[in-house]
Amino acid sequence: MIKGYLMAVSAVVSVCFIYGLLVPSLISAKSDLAFFIGLAIAVVFPVALLKAGRRYINSLNKTKEK
Repeated sequence: MIKGYLMAVSAVVSVCFIYGLLVPSLISAKSDLAFFIGLAIAVVFPVALLKAGRRYINSLNKTKEK
């Protein structure tokens, strides 16, 4: 189960990172706003998903112990 979780996390991180790098070109503006949106997508979303996944794994472990 942990192996599947790690594979899913790596897929989400890579997709978010690639999409975050593509956002400035999708907006087609070399502005600071486009850069910060891309950076937020590339960094913030994977971190938030990792925290949510860790909470989910911890909740599964707690129910398993009961």
